[in-house]
Parts: sequence; C-alpha cells; structure tokens
Amino acid sequence: MDEPDADLIPIHKKWTLQKEENRVEKYESIEFKGQPIEIVMDLNDNGYFIIYDTFLDPRFEGAGINKIQQRSRGQWEYRDDLLILHHSTDDTSYTENLTVNRLSNEELILQGENEKATIYKTFNKR
Repeated sequence: MDEPDADLIPIHKKWTLQKEENRVEKYESIEFKGQPIEIVMDLNDNGYFIIYDTFLDPRFEGAGINKIQQRSRGQWEYRDDLLILHHSTDDTSYTENLTVNRLSNEELILQGENEKATIYKTFNKR
C-alpha cells in the first residue's frame, strides 16, 4: 500500500517525543518510552506552538507538582521540509530550524544541529 503524500499530511498535531539521537563520535541515544513524563510538542493550526512535559506517574499528583511544565512556546512555520520554531521566553527569543526527515500520520522525525552534532528527534502522534 502506498504511503500518503507528505505534502497532504498536516504537521499541526500533538506529538510525543519517543527518542533523541545525538550523532557524534560517541553515538548517544535517549529513549523516552516508559518514562514517568512525556515531552509533548503541540503544533496548533494557527501557527502557535508549545513544548511541555506532562507527568504520567500518579505519584507526582500528590506531590504538589503541576501536571504540565512548559519548556518553550512561540510561533512555528513549515515550508520546503523545514519546520521553523520561533521560541519566545520571558527574557529572550531564538529560532530553531529543523529538517523534516519523515512525516506520516503517526510519526514525525526531525533533524537539527547544535555546536557539536546532528540531533535526530523521533515523535509519535499523541
């Protein structure tokens, strides 16, 4: 069965981070499955995004910790297989350019760069 054209698949969804890979000499991969938190990237269809942690472990509910902890927010745009996140915090702003390596109805794989390595982030539809 043919996969739908990625241009027809909307990127604006809630995505849960499953794995982050840092491709350097010493290959490093972090699995997020089975953890007491989920990292969620919510791309709204109005161009606004929020990235947050949501606590899954019921022990956090009675500990006086908010169930959701914001990491970042701002505006996003998507064109030519590039997801651009314009992060906005209380005292600073920055832009993150992420190449969309794979976009399906259930999975999103992003590629970004930092000073030392190429980073791959695998998200599943929430």
